[in-house]
Amino acid sequence: TTAPTPAPTSVPTVAPTIAPTLAPVPTDTCVDEPLGWYDIDGPYFDCAWYAQSNYCVIYGDSYANNGVTANMACCACGGGDNPSPSSAGGELSVSSYLLLSETTFDEPSPLWTTRSSSYLLKRKGNWMARIRKNQSLTLEDLDVPNECATIRVDFSYYTVGFEDGDKFKVETKYNDEGVTKFVNEGEFVCGEDFENDPNKAFNDDVIVEFPTYGQSQLTIQISNDSNEGNDRLFLDAIKVECGVTDTSSNSIAPQKPKQGRRV
Repeated sequence: TTAPTPAPTSVPTVAPTIAPTLAPVPTDTCVDEPLGWYDIDGPYFDCAWYAQSNYCVIYGDSYANNGVTANMACCACGGGDNPSPSSAGGELSVSSYLLLSETTFDEPSPLWTTRSSSYLLKRKGNWMARIRKNQSLTLEDLDVPNECATIRVDFSYYTVGFEDGDKFKVETKYNDEGVTKFVNEGEFVCGEDFENDPNKAFNDDVIVEFPTYGQSQLTIQISNDSNEGNDRLFLDAIKVECGVTDTSSNSIAPQKPKQGRRV
């Protein structure tokens, strides 16, 4: 009798162990640069603060600390080390201008005021504002209609006693944000943009225009940023208008201008 052939015993195949694939380490991560940056007003105003609301747009080019602004340092503002690409802004299409405020200082109570009670001066029958060094002429709490996309400030001026490098500037505070920071909307430097007028005549005009950023109320000031006691800035015929957007065009929000315009 032939002995039966034993059935072969199958050796189970060991399933291969698949090594887990490690997620690639991103090489394009943005890092705030310099790390821990904050603006000139102190540690509270850091990149996390600028990431709120539209602070990058409004304040991001101002308040530099050691020459670095939020728009340069913070990833949230399009800066930092290896920033994300950002789309370029375009020109805002303004179809018309709406007068918001006008003063010649002949009014009994001009809306533009200073902390000094002696800022009004009458010369040759004409009233004007006289701004001493480190003082500002301020228009408080200007209401901005919803249809306004820009604010345009237009005024006549002359200076006395300014030296090369002395300047005056136009600044804005956006009241809706609840922040006390003023933004420099345009500055004008003696020796570069203007000279003292020996005739003391209002022959020069300044026009500064800037976006409203959707704010419903602004405070505007014109500041004498000179350094000597005899430096004087004289102002007259200040007009504030708002630019109404052309709603028929596909305009996008404007980039904030770096400088005002002298005409």
